[in-house]
Amino acid sequence: MMEDFQHVGYSKEVIEFVAVVKEFCDFVETVPQMRRKDFVQRLQKFIPLIYLKGALLPESDVEEEGLTEDFVTEEQYNFLYSEVHRLLGEYDEYLEVFDDNMQYSETPIVHSIAEKVCDIYQDLKNFISSFRCGIPEVIGEALWQLNNNFELYWGKACSEVLRAVHYVVFQVKDDEIQECPYLGFDTETRPAFRKGESYRVGLLQLASLERVYLFRLNKCGWGVALRNLLSDPKVIKIGVGIRDDLRNLKKLGDFAPASFVDLQEYVIRFGIEDKSFSKLMAIIFRVRISKRQRTSNWEAPVLNEGQIRYAATDAWGALKMYLRLSVGD
Repeated sequence: MMEDFQHVGYSKEVIEFVAVVKEFCDFVETVPQMRRKDFVQRLQKFIPLIYLKGALLPESDVEEEGLTEDFVTEEQYNFLYSEVHRLLGEYDEYLEVFDDNMQYSETPIVHSIAEKVCDIYQDLKNFISSFRCGIPEVIGEALWQLNNNFELYWGKACSEVLRAVHYVVFQVKDDEIQECPYLGFDTETRPAFRKGESYRVGLLQLASLERVYLFRLNKCGWGVALRNLLSDPKVIKIGVGIRDDLRNLKKLGDFAPASFVDLQEYVIRFGIEDKSFSKLMAIIFRVRISKRQRTSNWEAPVLNEGQIRYAATDAWGALKMYLRLSVGD
């Protein structure tokens, strides 16, 4: 028994590698419950660590082949691939310049982060599954296969995919708003003081708990991404008196609003009768909100600090009131 623990499969380098690999495999298997931003940020840390630990593995000779088996089935691989691909969406594919076939191709070589991650997972999951059996001969062969595959398969996949993951990490941070299950919502329009004068929506505000996003529609336009977000039934949008907001947004370009909650209707179940934004904030949070900026010029070249605070408060306040009433946050 003591001789077993002298086996190369129980060396310090292998034990450390197994610990990291188990955590990585558990991470990949929980992809269906993860948000895109969390996934790519953790993947960014796992990939170089796995590569480093793999490069430090000791060599192993195999006395008898055929003792190991593949534990990851085709069905498991395909399921995880589809989940990672779904999570990454348009960020999954990337151009690969180090592909050996590049010299023969007249078009760019496109690779998939999801495929690389699942290729890495497959080799590593098979290894730790063999390692768990505790039989030195099986562990030895599994380690030998792992080292051989490092050069051409999973190690190569780690080195290739890290560049793509690095890029996605710093792109997805700007898409955080699309990952929020709840968003505060409001719009602002330049007021008209003359008969027959009217203006279109100049500002759209969307708020998560961490930050507020101000979209100056008169400058950046009413893009497809914003329309898709406001039409996404998975994201609940909360505002106060939103009927006119939605009608005026449709004048910029038609869309199908989905999962909107109007606090003026929502608060009825709580016996609240005063339904203006200021009154609701006073009732729910006992704070006074100034509305002086409401009639300011929302198409000014640069919004002043007062306008920014006012606009941000309307969207963020709507979200906070809804959460306080619905879940006690």
